[in-house]
Parts: sequence; structure tokens; C-alpha cells
Amino acid sequence: FDEKKIKALDHDLLNQLKKEVDVVLIEADGSRGMPLKVPADYEPVIDEDTDQIILITSMKGLGKRVKDVVHRYELLHLDPEKIVDGALIQQLVRYYLKRYPDAVIEVKQPEGLYQRALASLIEHNVDVTCIQKEWFMPQSKLVLLGAGHVSQYVEKTAHLLDFYTIVIDNREEFANKNIFTEAQEVYCVNYEEADHYFPAEDNTCYVIVTRGHKDDKVCLKKVLNQKALYIGMIGSKGKVKKTMDALIEEGYDESLLKQVHAPIGLPIHSQTPAEIAISIMAEIIQVKNTHQYSTMTSDLYHTKEKGTLCIITSKEGSAPRGVGSMMLVTD
Repeated sequence: FDEKKIKALDHDLLNQLKKEVDVVLIEADGSRGMPLKVPADYEPVIDEDTDQIILITSMKGLGKRVKDVVHRYELLHLDPEKIVDGALIQQLVRYYLKRYPDAVIEVKQPEGLYQRALASLIEHNVDVTCIQKEWFMPQSKLVLLGAGHVSQYVEKTAHLLDFYTIVIDNREEFANKNIFTEAQEVYCVNYEEADHYFPAEDNTCYVIVTRGHKDDKVCLKKVLNQKALYIGMIGSKGKVKKTMDALIEEGYDESLLKQVHAPIGLPIHSQTPAEIAISIMAEIIQVKNTHQYSTMTSDLYHTKEKGTLCIITSKEGSAPRGVGSMMLVTD
């Protein structure tokens, strides 16, 4: 060892070992502890008697800056601030394959379905741009602010559509798991604290169905500070206008408020709480499917099963499922 760097074996000793043992495993190229590397012209150093070359890379660098995870990135004039994506990992792997086209590729530590799909494409040297990261997003999360009768039907409908649902209300008799049996999270808290329980995902949908103007206004102010795929607020045109006017007086941008779906839901002349819930979820589906490709169920998103992942990458005519729809076929 010299400064913690492993040196090559003495040439005569290596030749002696070749005669005495069945397998000699040699690390031919290090990367200073980084998951990715651009090799110099003299790298890797491959012994002339080598039978098989295994090129090992990792998903650890995905989503991080080039300068933090790519050793010798300067050799390819890579932007040090660039965020590493699947295409860049494949570019670096192919840089090695130009020199050793028969090398076997192994991608270590893929996490989640998207990384597993990327790893498979890289290992089989198939262009990773044939898939898009957006296809691998989970279904949107749904936040219900207010736990009355409409919310109860929205929760049931959202469950059928595989939404992850969070219910928030300030009344114990409504905000409980005995009523919202299908919701993943139920909180009985003051609406002023509601944002502490909001999800981090940008594609979250917010439905404001509280019992009064005051609570609507509080909730809407909380939600407007979030990145959201959909914001809807129940109420008559008069009730909605009163809330919006109050927020404009407080300095809120009118163009921002116009993005709120209020009155909420598609205009299908719904009357009962169940019909109103259908109109709300129909509008959410309309917005969701306009802005994102993913229709992935939570079971598929979290699966650790092995199998063949089938993805629709293009479609023609009236095929019922869109681009990005996928199915995992197991044994």
C-alpha cells in the first residue's frame, strides 16, 4: 500500500499465481471512491491473459452533481454542475465499451423501479432515452382539507383510482380512521397547522371542502404556498368570490388565484355528495392526465419483484392505454 492506494502485484508473482489458482480477480481501474469515472488514455490496465472483463458501475451518482460523483470528469469536458442522469451514466459506460466491446456490464444498487429499468437498459446496452423518468412517477397524492360527507365519498372514489389520500380536519368526530377507512393518513389538527402534513411531491392534488368561509381561506392560503398539480375549492360562486376577494385584498396575485378550480369539479349537474365527489375526481383525472404520463399503481411503484417490465413507448389509433403505461410480468 502507498497512500492507501493498492498497487499491482509483482509481475513474476502474478505469473506464478496464474499457474497455482483457478481464478485470479484483478481490480484494473479505481475511481477514488466515486461511483463514476472517465478513464485516462492508459486506463484500465488489463492483463494480457484476461478471459473476462466485468465493467461495474453504480446508480449512487444519479441525481447528483458531476463534480461530486464523476472522477476525472474534466477529460470529457463535462459541466461540473450538471446533474447526473441515466444518459450520462450510459455515456460513461460506453466510453469503456469502445475499448472493450465484449465487457460484461453490471450496475450496482439500483433503487426503485425507475433505477431498476435504467440499470437493465445500461447492462444490455440499450439506449436509456427510450424511457422517460416521468412515466415512473407514482399516482398523485390527494389531500382532503375538510372531512365532511363530500370528503368521505371523495376518499372512496380516490381509493378506487389508487390515490394516496391524506385527510385533515379540526373535528375529532370526522377526522378519524373509523370514517376514513381507505385513507393512508388522517389528522385531526387546526387548519393553521395543516401544511405540516402536506406531502413533498409536486404532483399533489388539494381539495378544500371545509365547513366555512374562514376555514376555506386559511386552507387556501396554506395550499397556495405549495407546488401542486391541482387545487380545488368547493362552494357557490358567491362563497368562492368572497374568499378570493379577501385574498386579493391581502395582496395575493389574482392570476395565481385563477388557477384554483372553484367552484370545484366538472359541471355535470351533480347534486348528492357522491355525485359531487365523482365530479371532483373526474376534474382531477382530467388535469392529472393532461400534465403527466404516469398511471402507475402504488403496488407497481414499490414492487421488489423480478420480471419483465412492459412499457408502451408509442401508440396509434384508439388504444385505451397511453404512452408510459406499464405492466410487470412475473414468472
